[in-house]
Order: sequence, then C-alpha cells, then structure tokens
Amino acid sequence: MLAVLKEKESINQRELQEMLDVRSASLSEILGKLERNSCIIRERSDQDKRNCIISVTEQGRAAAEDHKREHLQNAEAIFTPLSTDERQQLGQLLNKIIITLEKDIPETKSRHDHHGHRHCHHGHDGGHGNQKCGAGCIFLIRGWYALFKMAQHNSHSSA
Repeated sequence: MLAVLKEKESINQRELQEMLDVRSASLSEILGKLERNSCIIRERSDQDKRNCIISVTEQGRAAAEDHKREHLQNAEAIFTPLSTDERQQLGQLLNKIIITLEKDIPETKSRHDHHGHRHCHHGHDGGHGNQKCGAGCIFLIRGWYALFKMAQHNSHSSA
C-alpha cells in the first residue's frame, strides 16, 4: 500500500479503497497502523468532512523503498528455478490470463448489489452473471505478473 501512496502526491481515502478493492474497515485499520508508524498523514477533506486525504511521509517513502528492495530480492528467489524459456512462457501465460479476465469481468464498481454491499465472486455466482472471479483475481494475477516483470527486469539490468 505504501508503494501506491508513494506514487501519488496525496489521495482521497475512497479513491484508495476503490483502487485496492478492500473493505472500508480493513483499509481504516491498515491506515491506522501506517499513521501510528508515522508513514502517512490523514487529514479531513475540505470538500467532504466524512472523507480523508492521505499523504505519505518521508518515513513512509523510505519504508516503501525498503519494501521494494526486499520484494525484488524475493521475486528473484521465486523465479530462480525457472529457465529463460520457462520465464518467457510464464510471462506470456500470466499476460494472457490478465487480458482474458479484464475482458470477461465487469469493472470493480459494478461489483455492488442494490444495497451497496460487495459481492465476492470467488467461486460463486453473486447474482450478477456467472463470473467465477472478480477484480480480486485480476489484482492477484497482476501482482504475480508485476513480480515476474520486476525479477525479469532486474536480471537483465544485472547481466
């Protein structure tokens, strides 16, 4: 989450919630921990006092950089057993899955029922079509793909 916040100057808490596709209570808990650790600052929005604007602090930026380095080391370790051809094939397969899911799955915003409650489309029909996987699946696969690309980029730059 710090990586996302680091890329933005500041972000509205609702925007962050939609971007990450997490529940409001879960996001509030995570943001509370980050705030207690001096990684972020939350300020009430001037336009909407019910909402917060989140900004990352210098300490938060440093923590995000540390996490990125650790993440890169983990990515390299995960993909070490694969040959060059296997890595190329994995990248193509992950990309194919992402493209297919993005075509077949409605936007995250349409994953609400008529009362504003979220439906989980992991393994069941939430009443809105026959989707077996929602935006969470795309988020997960994109994460693996990003991890793969990060390791691939690092192996090319260190060669």
